[in-house]
Amino acid sequence: MHKGQIISMEFSLVFIVLIILFIFGISLWNLSSSRLSEHLIKNELFIGTVDISDQLLRSQGNPTDWESNVTKLVSLGIVSTANKLDVKKVTALQNVSYNRTKDSLGIKTHEIYIKITDLSGNIVQLNGTNSEVGLKPIAGSNTINFQRTALLDGGLVYVNVVVWK
Repeated sequence: MHKGQIISMEFSLVFIVLIILFIFGISLWNLSSSRLSEHLIKNELFIGTVDISDQLLRSQGNPTDWESNVTKLVSLGIVSTANKLDVKKVTALQNVSYNRTKDSLGIKTHEIYIKITDLSGNIVQLNGTNSEVGLKPIAGSNTINFQRTALLDGGLVYVNVVVWK
C-alpha cells in the first residue's frame, strides 16, 4: 500500500462484486415474490370460482322463490334440484343488477361472468335473450374459468363461471 492510499484495489474490486451480487439478489427476490403473488391470486380466484359454481348449481337461492321478485334476492342459486337448472331462475337472472349478483354470490374484490352454453359452446337463448350475465374478462387479466355440466329442459348444458381480477 502506498503512503496516503486509503482504499486498495483489491478492496475496491470486492466491493464492486458485492454490489453486483446484492443487485442480482434483489432482482431475484422481486421476481420470486411477483411469481408467488400471481400464484396466490390464481389460487384465490380458483377457490372462489369453485365456490360460486357450487352455490349456483346446488342451491335454489334465498329466498327459494327469488325469481318472482328479484329485489328480495339474498343468495343466488339457479337450480330446482342439484344440477337441474330452473328456466325461470335463469331467465330472471337477466333482471338482477351486476352489483346485486356479485353481492348475492359473496364476491367483494373480483369480477364475474356467467354464461350457459350448449355442448358445442354456443350460448343458450331463453325467451330470446342470451343466458349470460356479468362482465366479460379484460384481456391480460387474471382469469379462472370453471365449467360445470347441468340439465336444462332435459338437455345437457355447460354452466361457465369466470372469475377475474
